[in-house]
Amino acid sequence: MADDIRRILVEEAAKLRPDVSAVDGGTPLGTGGLEMDSLTIAELAVSVETELGVDLIGMEIDQAKGMTIEQFAQHIRTFLSAGEAK
Repeated sequence: MADDIRRILVEEAAKLRPDVSAVDGGTPLGTGGLEMDSLTIAELAVSVETELGVDLIGMEIDQAKGMTIEQFAQHIRTFLSAGEAK
């Protein structure tokens, strides 16, 4: 599932850039990268929910603007792992 999360994020983020080859796990979501706002980042999370059939309700996404795609993928993985541990 870890690779799936990253793949979905990269694919969705690439839609925002004309040159998709420049989008990878190290691409910042916010300033200096994709320049996403909180709403767009939330839409990325919904894409993960839809494609993987998981529930991300309650996950903090406000801090994601300072993350790269890979960091956001890790944030999602951590959130899902914590939910599974309950």
